[in-house]
Amino acid sequence: MAANAPSTSVQEFISRDTWKNHSYGMSGPGSPHAHPTKASPMATARHQLELINSASPFSTATSVLDIACGPGTVYRELFSSNLPLSPTAALLATDISAPMISHITARQAEHQPGDEHTWARVKAWVADATNLDTVPSDSQSHVVSQMGIFLIPDSDAALAEVRRVMRKDGRAVFSMSSVAKAAWNQEIMCMVEELHPERKMPTMPRKWCDKGLFKEELVRNGFKGVRVEEFKMGLGYEDEEKTVEMLWKNMPFIPQVTRGMSEEEIKHVKAKMVERMKERFPGKEMPGLALIGVASV
Repeated sequence: MAANAPSTSVQEFISRDTWKNHSYGMSGPGSPHAHPTKASPMATARHQLELINSASPFSTATSVLDIACGPGTVYRELFSSNLPLSPTAALLATDISAPMISHITARQAEHQPGDEHTWARVKAWVADATNLDTVPSDSQSHVVSQMGIFLIPDSDAALAEVRRVMRKDGRAVFSMSSVAKAAWNQEIMCMVEELHPERKMPTMPRKWCDKGLFKEELVRNGFKGVRVEEFKMGLGYEDEEKTVEMLWKNMPFIPQVTRGMSEEEIKHVKAKMVERMKERFPGKEMPGLALIGVASV
């Protein structure tokens, strides 16, 4: 990277091939779910589901579609919630990453008691959010994208697909969320650029970081009755070193930003990250802010 090169948006920075191979699990030390007793960004998914349910109860769902589903966070939270879910609704999940889909199929293979009402019902497959040609038009009563569509370079194409697949009966609901602020990015991971100014970190477009602009974006893409809420989230942890390793592993832009760095340089950056976490977040929780939009067509 050239010194003083302008920052690029994260959507443009991360390649399609990177997304196709990106993966993180729903449990274990490399997961955002690693410490369920502490604050987790996944609390956003729970709140998002509650907002969707208020707009159109899951008990009335005919088909639920999770776009850019990751390892199955939305369904994990839905199944563990107290929200009534229609026993006959189709439960669909798509992601461009085959490794992400494999997390869902692995969970299904566990065959735990009660799975016939939950995970066994989920049909998950690899698909590009901008081309969901296997999903029929006017077929979905509930469409959700938890921290997904906002990361897609051609979000207009993804949102056009959302509108296409949604039922046009006046009761269908769509919800998507974004990360507006995250201390783990803006105060910790940013240290790569602080210590190596020639290595520019990608930035987030303002349209997904500002409540008003977020709403304007959905309205511009043809959605109606748009509501956007701010939701305070946090990333809680027990061990700074393990958390830095988790972030380093899970952030898809890190391999490109750090390409060519020596082992000693990487070790030094990680040590400085740990040092800053201990100084700035003695309570072992980093704050963040999510935006959650809910709309109809």
